[in-house]
Amino acid sequence: MIRPPHAIVAIGIMLAIGGAAACSAGGGAAAPSAADCRVTIPADLIQRPARWLGDCIKSRAEGLGVLRLGKAEPYQFFLGRMAGGRPVQGVLRVNGSQLIPAYRFDPEWRGVVPEADRPEQLTQVFRTGSAGASAAARRFASQGNAGSAAYYRKLAEDYRTPPFE
Repeated sequence: MIRPPHAIVAIGIMLAIGGAAACSAGGGAAAPSAADCRVTIPADLIQRPARWLGDCIKSRAEGLGVLRLGKAEPYQFFLGRMAGGRPVQGVLRVNGSQLIPAYRFDPEWRGVVPEADRPEQLTQVFRTGSAGASAAARRFASQGNAGSAAYYRKLAEDYRTPPFE
């Protein structure tokens, strides 16, 4: 039998664990923990858990970085910019190699591709995605994690320009 004070602690732990999984975040440096940084996951990405590899301001993903989804390769990614915990612009890597260039996001958080007659939008999306991967690489390098830094530097290089230019 669980006594009332223990039940309150148990419920608090369950909420914290559930919240960490549902929030889908994670700070890279010693700053915010995964449970402290919230992020809206783009609807095109279905794997879980999700971890934000970027800055967290006021408990929300902010700025350039990478949202990594999944437990192992092949991961799904959002490489780009977040504001207030919401994706703004970047590249979604869905199924290993399927890419969705998201110039912006619709109300259901699906990536909206650049207009066909506006090639500069496509270039901008890939530059934003590359900058997000570069930011994650710098974060890992500053922590002394050379392997992860190299991995995200390679992503930044791969997504610097649209693959079909």
